[in-house]
Amino acid sequence: MVMESYDCAEHQAVINRADLVTPGGMPIVWVLRRLGLRGQPRVYGPELTLHICEAGARQGLPVGFYGGTKTALALLVKRLQMQYPGLTVAYAHSPPFRPPTLDEESATIADIRQSGCRILFVGLGCPKQECWMARHRGRIPAVMVGVGAAFDFISGTKPQAPHWMQRMGLEWLFRLCTEPRRLWHRYAWHNPRFVGLVAWQLACTRWHSRSRKLCAEHTTPEAETQSDWAWVGIDFQGLQRSLREKRVQLILKRVFDWAASALILLVLAPALLLIALLLRFSSRGPVVFSQPRVGYREKAFVMYKFRSMRIEPDLTCAAAQQSAAAQGMLLKREDDPRVTQMGRFLRSTSLDELPQLLNVLKGDMSLVGPRPLVPFMLGPFPDFRKARALVRPGITGLWQVRDRARNTSAVPMMPHDLEYVRRLSLWLDLEILLRTFFVVVSRKGAC
Repeated sequence: MVMESYDCAEHQAVINRADLVTPGGMPIVWVLRRLGLRGQPRVYGPELTLHICEAGARQGLPVGFYGGTKTALALLVKRLQMQYPGLTVAYAHSPPFRPPTLDEESATIADIRQSGCRILFVGLGCPKQECWMARHRGRIPAVMVGVGAAFDFISGTKPQAPHWMQRMGLEWLFRLCTEPRRLWHRYAWHNPRFVGLVAWQLACTRWHSRSRKLCAEHTTPEAETQSDWAWVGIDFQGLQRSLREKRVQLILKRVFDWAASALILLVLAPALLLIALLLRFSSRGPVVFSQPRVGYREKAFVMYKFRSMRIEPDLTCAAAQQSAAAQGMLLKREDDPRVTQMGRFLRSTSLDELPQLLNVLKGDMSLVGPRPLVPFMLGPFPDFRKARALVRPGITGLWQVRDRARNTSAVPMMPHDLEYVRRLSLWLDLEILLRTFFVVVSRKGAC
């Protein structure tokens, strides 16, 4: 379920809108505990079904079952009523494996409503059952509980993994051995990626924790009482001293920037040409958008991006932007009417940033560094402007891989940019470049 949600934004939204989501497998429990939820127990679907049925029998709540095969469903109802004599099973239906027609679905909803069941167990398997419950939320006057293969396990039509295998997180292996033809593709595709993504998330969480501790060491007690991102008392001279001691690193960084940007431009030349042609024919205006930004040693330079907006002015947006700029804010909207369809794609994939490789070649920018900002965003923070100008601005950086969703003010960037200047090294640059790949692929915070 986690990997289905990772791959499909629609399924992810369905899961996130659920009233309650519980971890059914031990690997998920272990990950949650590593992320800080120390007391998180496993909520096993078959056991949850039995507990709810026991409570339903005790309190007189009729239950229903939707899913599974006819054989499994008949055995399930028989066993539950024998185990819990007071249990009322008001509804039980085994749907066809093909998608139901509209008439069949309407008839099913009508039957469930007429049955009067107050708790409906849905056993269609992931992701089908979650989508089915979300689609009928509000139409069925009952609590719907998705329990996966619980119908088969409780009825005895399929064997359950021994408890020792469940405790060791090996239930997937047992199920693979019992149903190899049906499940081999699921586990071969999802399991390795899940392990890799979990390892990456745990590493990032540890890195974030270490970074927050380092940031806290350079924050005065007065600043801690203000906003989480309020930075005061920047040690400008200390940052200068630190960079002077890293002259060799800075030279190597510049050499790496020049060589890497030249190579990337050479390799991506066909893709850049294709994007340029699509922009030329999809909307009026220049292919490349240029804008003055604050750069190295506070010198202004012209930064390049692929154009993502229409050239026709929007007077309403212009007035709002002018008002926001007076407060050092950048106006951004997810549904900005000025953004073209091609521009929206370029922004979401960060492809609009590729022309900045030319800035890197020219020496205006680096591959890694603080984000190049428009002058009015730095106006209220002269000390911060001076400190971040000690290094070249970058296409990516600490802020971009940590918190790029908050990009309308310089304030959220302060701790990340100052930390980067203080910790500058080639190893840190390589780490940020690696993390940038995953951030771009996830498209989170892209705007």
